[in-house]
Amino acid sequence: MGGRATKSIAKVAADLAESEFDLEAEQQRAKDLEAKHKAIVEYVVANVFPYAPVSVKTQRLARPDGSVPNETDIGKQKKQTYIWITVDDIMLKKQVVTTALKYPVAAAIDSEGNVFITDKTASQRKLKAADVLALANAAAPPPPPLAVALVRATPSSLTVRCAFRSRSSARQVAWAPVEGSVLDRFEVQFQSQPKTSAGLKAWSLLSHDMLGREGTLDGLVCHAGFGWSDFSAVGGPFFTLAGAPDKPHALFPAVVADTFINMSWAAVDDHGSPITAYSLEMREIPDVGKEREYVFVYSGVDREFVVAGLTPKTVYGFRLRAANAVGETAWLESRAIRTSQFARPEVQELPSTCGSERWVECWDPKQEKVFYFNKFTCQRTYDEPAEVAEARKATGDAAEESPEMLFRKKRFHFHRELRAGVPAQAAAFDVSVHRESVFTDSVERFARVTKKELWAKPRVTFHDEGGIDSGGLTKDWYLEVSKAAVQPARGLFRPLDKGHVEINPEADTPEHLKLFRFLGKLMGKAIFDRQVLALPLAPILFKHLVGSPISPTDLDEMDPQFAKSLAWIQAHDVTDVIYETFSISRANNVVVDLLENGRDVDVTEANKAEYVRLMRQWRSEFAVRPQLDALLVGLHTLVPAAMLQAFAWDELQLLLNGNPAVDVDQLRAHAAFQGGYDANAQVVLWLWQALRGWPNAKRQLFLKFATGSTTIPLDGFEPPFTLTLSDLEPTALPRSHTCFNQLVLPEYPTLALLEEKLSFAIANTEGFELS
Repeated sequence: MGGRATKSIAKVAADLAESEFDLEAEQQRAKDLEAKHKAIVEYVVANVFPYAPVSVKTQRLARPDGSVPNETDIGKQKKQTYIWITVDDIMLKKQVVTTALKYPVAAAIDSEGNVFITDKTASQRKLKAADVLALANAAAPPPPPLAVALVRATPSSLTVRCAFRSRSSARQVAWAPVEGSVLDRFEVQFQSQPKTSAGLKAWSLLSHDMLGREGTLDGLVCHAGFGWSDFSAVGGPFFTLAGAPDKPHALFPAVVADTFINMSWAAVDDHGSPITAYSLEMREIPDVGKEREYVFVYSGVDREFVVAGLTPKTVYGFRLRAANAVGETAWLESRAIRTSQFARPEVQELPSTCGSERWVECWDPKQEKVFYFNKFTCQRTYDEPAEVAEARKATGDAAEESPEMLFRKKRFHFHRELRAGVPAQAAAFDVSVHRESVFTDSVERFARVTKKELWAKPRVTFHDEGGIDSGGLTKDWYLEVSKAAVQPARGLFRPLDKGHVEINPEADTPEHLKLFRFLGKLMGKAIFDRQVLALPLAPILFKHLVGSPISPTDLDEMDPQFAKSLAWIQAHDVTDVIYETFSISRANNVVVDLLENGRDVDVTEANKAEYVRLMRQWRSEFAVRPQLDALLVGLHTLVPAAMLQAFAWDELQLLLNGNPAVDVDQLRAHAAFQGGYDANAQVVLWLWQALRGWPNAKRQLFLKFATGSTTIPLDGFEPPFTLTLSDLEPTALPRSHTCFNQLVLPEYPTLALLEEKLSFAIANTEGFELS
């Protein structure tokens, strides 16, 4: 009975189900399910396998997660039919397409529309059908992401993370939702950063991921720079970690004589960590017998060294390695080198591996064109060497478009226009001063000067000194007056960080303004005469002189503490915190209003932005407006304002002060020789070696001793910088004739003695005696 009853109930239930079956509804359900699967398949193909040909099949498989759909499936087979999607490798190979994208092994879609994605590590992730449909049906794009952030860097890889900015705060979150949009995937692109001024390369695709938030770019070289974009603001550039330098690739003798060899080597790629030392070792190679051990010769950052004290007609071998903070390279050995029998130095043929490094690009002011100087053979040519042309082509640089060449052209046209229509002056502009009162004596001389006199060439006399001015005294006078002008005791300027000075706001009396007008005239006269001064003015002052707009960062650099105070006021509630008015109290107890009746207007939270703006304006300009006006009046006596405005502020700085960095190769390129010296004499090579090893401040002292100026003239030396062999004993001090840019050097027997005598001379010489 029990069995028949059960069967009867089941039959009744089956009959009832058949009678209630709605064919039309069932067909609609199947149609909706088909549309749902179609949308999911299309989405997966487009977003999980972007840009790839795919194969779409149905397969009966076990559930990827090993589970069963529901409790009623217990005891049934765990297999069901899936839509199986994979990359069509055969078609991909036929298309001959290379891609950096990493596709999953497969994507399986079950009967409910859930997507199971399996990658090459056999790990699996599941996307619910509802989530995939939401992605496929999203009607609006997500908000723009933040620039990617660097997660980690190694010497050969970079890993970055994508993120969005929450609308409610500045914190980074996975994603801040926008109505009608669903975050679909991240597509991250990267762009390598060139090491030269060449153009940027095209963007490349790093990752295209539905769920991942990180991507890694690997297979890189040390210290390679990359910019990143996920269609946000460009992030980076980020750099891989620094690595050990490349092994040296060129070690060669530039000059060989009987007792010395001038060894040179090419620079190596430091991979982001500066070279700490090149180590050079040497050994004698006998004709017969066992080779000697290598001995230390040199360690430093220079790339040229004179190895002295050698034996004539003897074979030597050298080896070189480079080191930085990360590591050191293997040794590079040179070919065997035999010293000569006689003393005359012989210039060696250079290997092709030294490339464009042998050439120094220089400017010929007479020809108004670039020339090239070979620092090993001392050859000069106006034709661009093949090695330089190849290097320029590789980097995309153009000589005529470099900032230096553009400035030289601009300066040439400026001086030609400045002197146009100025009649030739028969008489000189005589200046007679005492060295101890050079500033006040010069002020008195300029007080009675006419514009016509300022057009004339200066002729300077220092009292109680026997020098005759053929140019050297003029150079010294310009430098000494300008240095005296910025002395703190004079009260015209105040010192700032980085060696700069700013105008003293309290120096606004009629006597002070007279001195500023004089200084402006001196600046104009120096520019007109193509001379240089020693005026370390703050960048903001040069901006005022050329009429460039002043930015908040200028004040930040000039007075960081003041700028920080204003930034604090801007960022915080000042109610019951500060008790200021819209006014300034000067040191002489004079109150200056920042606006009408400002001393009666309190600073509040409501008006603090205007207060900060006016304070910035006051500190960066209005506090020294009278002094600036006086300076400009004097400057425009010889140099019209419109002509100055053609220059950027840093170009005016270069025009007025010259380039403070003394480039030894540039000095070498302009050198001439007399009395028995030539470019390859041992003492001459030692001189360049000593200068390269000195700090820039000491190089400036050397240049002042030899030429009267602390900088290399923008137009080159006129007359040429000349090295002359002295007829004095080899222990005598060097001498100079600054008017003729001439340095007279004895033939010192050692580098140490040359450095000792030259250092003493430049440190203990002031004034001119028949120079």
